[in-house]
Amino acid sequence: MEFTDQQVDSLVQDIERQLAALDSPLESFHQGAKGASSDSTDLDRYFEQLQAIEQQTGEEPETFLQRFGREAKHDLCEEGGMLYKQWQKWQDISIKDAVAVFTPILAAIGVTGSVLAAVVVPTTVIVTHLTVRTFCARFSESQSE
Repeated sequence: MEFTDQQVDSLVQDIERQLAALDSPLESFHQGAKGASSDSTDLDRYFEQLQAIEQQTGEEPETFLQRFGREAKHDLCEEGGMLYKQWQKWQDISIKDAVAVFTPILAAIGVTGSVLAAVVVPTTVIVTHLTVRTFCARFSESQSE
């Protein structure tokens, strides 16, 4: 499923609204991969987003974000990935580009139909607010690694 330009603009506005509602990112997450906390209570600030993910997917948010992170690893966390390049250059990513990249990744892990829009928003909010580096350190590796 692809979103129309109007739908993308609406999703971007919703993401921007939710990002504006959050305080500055948690300091414990910005310590990098070695210092990042693995305590799931650190995600409490993202209650609205986590609740939306759980309601729409029926999956524990932490588990869902692990699955998404593993699938998004190439584009988001590895050299050469579109969003990785943006992050390296500006320490930020375009929300519109994130929606464009995350939509097919979410579809690949089984998020489709009307649920797709309802999940791309909180997923993008979490990735953007945590920062790419922090999200990748926490969610892109296999649990067995």
